[in-house]
Amino acid sequence: MDEKQIAVVATLDTKGDLAKYLVKELEKRGCGAITIDGGIQGDPVFIPDVTREKVAEATGVSMGEICGVKEEGKALEMMAQGITQILVNLLKKGALGGVVGLGGGMGTSLCTSVMKNLPFGVPKLMVSTMAGGDVTPFVGTKDIMMFHTVVDLVGLNVITRSVLGRAAGAAVGMLQSKTSFQLPAKKVIGFGTIGGTEACVRNCISHMNVKDMEAVVYHTNGTGGMALEDAAREGFLSGIIEVSVRELVDHLFGGVCDGGPDRFRWVGGEDIPKVIIPGSADFIVLGPVEGLPAEYRNRQCHVHHHAMTLVRTDYHELEVIAEALARKVSRLTGRAVILFPKRGFSCHDEEGMHFFDVKKNEYFLYKLKQHLKGDIPVKDIEAHINDSVFSEMVVQTAFSLFD
Repeated sequence: MDEKQIAVVATLDTKGDLAKYLVKELEKRGCGAITIDGGIQGDPVFIPDVTREKVAEATGVSMGEICGVKEEGKALEMMAQGITQILVNLLKKGALGGVVGLGGGMGTSLCTSVMKNLPFGVPKLMVSTMAGGDVTPFVGTKDIMMFHTVVDLVGLNVITRSVLGRAAGAAVGMLQSKTSFQLPAKKVIGFGTIGGTEACVRNCISHMNVKDMEAVVYHTNGTGGMALEDAAREGFLSGIIEVSVRELVDHLFGGVCDGGPDRFRWVGGEDIPKVIIPGSADFIVLGPVEGLPAEYRNRQCHVHHHAMTLVRTDYHELEVIAEALARKVSRLTGRAVILFPKRGFSCHDEEGMHFFDVKKNEYFLYKLKQHLKGDIPVKDIEAHINDSVFSEMVVQTAFSLFD
C-alpha cells in the first residue's frame, strides 16, 4: 500500500465512534489513517492524531477563543482554516494521500470547506447525511465525491457499518489508482458550453487537435462556468472560448443555470485571451412547465424535459442580456474578440426550429454594439452557431489570440 495516509476528519465528540470504525476499515485494507478532530463542544470519543487544540493552534488562536465564538458556524469556519493548514502541510511533505470526512449538516460544511482548499486530483470523499439533497453548497466547483449515508450518523449499526466499510473501500480505491494530475505540455483551452451549442465545441476541438492545444470543456449549468473561471484564476488555462452565455442569462432572469453575479467577470483571469460567443441567448432555462411563473406562461416555450422548460427571450430581455454582457466584457484587460452567429444562437434557434427569429438576433447584435465600450471587436458572421463555417472562424480567431 502507498505510504501516504488518508486523513479522517470529523467532529469526534458526536462522530467519534464512527470515525474510529472507519479508521479500522481503512487499516483492514492496508491503508494508514490520520485522525483530525474538528469538534468544538463535547469531549472526543478517543484521542486523535491531531487534537482540536492543535487545529486551533494552526489558526493562530486558542481552543478557548474558538469555543467562545457565539455563532457555531463561525467557530467551525475557524476550525476549517486550521485543518486546511494542517492538510496543506502534510501534502507538501508528500504524506497525504486523500481526505475522508464524516458529518451531518455542520460536519459536512466543515469538511467540505477544508476539501475545497485542496488541489484538484487529491482524493476527497465526504460521507454525509446531506448527500441525498442539493449538494451544490458543499461541492461547488471542486472534485469532491459525496457518499450518501441514507441514515443519520448516530452510532454504529447494521447500516452505518456497511456505509463506512464501503466508504473505506472507495477511499482506498482512489488512493490505489495512483492517477496523477499535472498540466500537459500543450496549451489548455477552456470551453464553456451547454447542450444546445455543443456541436460548435465538437467542431472546434476537431480543428484544434492539429495545433499544440488541448480542450477542456465546462458545462455551463450554474457551476461549470464558475469552475472554468476558477481554472483560469489558478493558471490552468492559456485561453478561454465562451460558447454559451447560459449562466449570465439565467442569473438575470431567475433561471435554473444561474452562474451568480460574478460570472463573465473572470476575476483573476482578466488577462487571459478570450473568444466570447453569445450562444444560448435565445432562451431562459426554467423549471417544470406546470410550475412556470405567471409572467412566462403565455410565452413561447419548449419543454426540454420533465424538469426543465425553455422560454424564448423577448426583445426587452435580449437588450438586458446585451447590456450586461457588454458591461462585463468592456472591463477586460486582455485580448478578446466577440464572435456573433447571425443565423442563430443554439440548436433551438435555427431555421425550422421553435425559437428561430433572425430579427431578434439582429436586435441583440445592435444593442450589444451600442453598449460595448473600449476597442474589443465584434465580428458578426452570417452563419448559425453550430455550422462548421462558424466553428472554423472560432478556431482561426482562437489561434490568432492564443498562439
